[in-house]
Amino acid sequence: MLKRKFMVLSLLVIGLMGGLTGCMSQSSRAPVPARHKKSNGPQKSDFKLTSDTINNHPRILYAAIIYYAIHDVPIQRWQEVADMDAGWQIEIYPGGHGTRYLVWPGKHISDREKQLTPNWFRLSTRAVSFHSFEVHTDRQDADQHVRVGKQQILVKINDAHAAATVKKMSRNMTVLTHK
Repeated sequence: MLKRKFMVLSLLVIGLMGGLTGCMSQSSRAPVPARHKKSNGPQKSDFKLTSDTINNHPRILYAAIIYYAIHDVPIQRWQEVADMDAGWQIEIYPGGHGTRYLVWPGKHISDREKQLTPNWFRLSTRAVSFHSFEVHTDRQDADQHVRVGKQQILVKINDAHAAATVKKMSRNMTVLTHK
């Protein structure tokens, strides 16, 4: 019986020593470096809109204006153009009091479907004036409008990490210029 206890104890000690030796030899191996995905340029969260971008790319400017209008302009009718999949049709009307940019929901909207006065905006060097015709009112001045600085629009979009969304939106619109 004493022999049996001695054998079990010996096997236990030998097993314990073997386990410790195995652990120690594994920890002395050089660590395997983690594989990192190769970067092919800026990631979505890294992309920022700049003044140069919107000044040199009118479609990105229009998309930024629409994005801001949908998310931050307190005029309810701007929600009519919130369908990102349908896209937008921008009609540009130059005029004596400045160019007017009409924003229609759906990039393929037909003239027959254009029944209600659309949302629209005017641009200046530093600001955007958002306009909307107020529906179901008996007021003489039924135009609601808000003026917002372009820099404020850029900051809001970049803070929301939405620059890539705006860039994608710019490819989902039709732009028509009238004379």
